[in-house]
Amino acid sequence: MKWHSSRGMNRIPLVIVRSVDKIAAHAVDEIIGNQEVVIKTLGTYLGAMNHLSGATILGSGRVALILDASYLVSH
Repeated sequence: MKWHSSRGMNRIPLVIVRSVDKIAAHAVDEIIGNQEVVIKTLGTYLGAMNHLSGATILGSGRVALILDASYLVSH
């Protein structure tokens, strides 16, 4: 995790994503952590949403959508 900071400004957490020859930084509200998950594809449930790889069910029972990092970097 990297932080951007200037005098008098708040820190903004960034997620740095690299895909082949491109790199991008995405500002996020919060970084909770990381965990290994099994990703279930969504098929046609949500239509053409190329920025999503699928979904997973967390240990708490909540559903989390998985972003496609390579798509976000290329667009």
